[in-house]
Amino acid sequence: MTMVLHFSSALGREDSWSADILKVNGKESMVLVMHDASQWPILIPIEGCRTYEKFMTLLMIMLGGNCRARNKPFDHENQQILLTRRTNRTLIGYMNDAKRCASLTAEAQLEANGTINWSQIIHSLAHTPYNSKDGFFTPQDKFLA
Repeated sequence: MTMVLHFSSALGREDSWSADILKVNGKESMVLVMHDASQWPILIPIEGCRTYEKFMTLLMIMLGGNCRARNKPFDHENQQILLTRRTNRTLIGYMNDAKRCASLTAEAQLEANGTINWSQIIHSLAHTPYNSKDGFFTPQDKFLA
């Protein structure tokens, strides 16, 4: 099930992020979180993240770091969060495409050298173009805009 996270401090669609579980070979599990407007990806390991509170704390810290690195304001300590089910089929499609790409890349990495380079997967997802009504874009280009 894909969920949507609405944060209080941003404007318009900037406040919406989708999240879903990504499993590789039934062993490696991550939560893939994607910014709805840009498809900017974040991967959070599930291991060691056994509670909702711990997950949200990790997510807020990671979102804050991503935004600071791109000169975008985001106060990770002062957010009201609303969790709902994702119903937008286009955004579900983007999430499913990203999960498929990440899973295939991770499986290829496992087969090649026995480890998964999650940073490389995030980098690859951030530079994979998506097609929208406005044409093709990469999440990196759109997140920085």
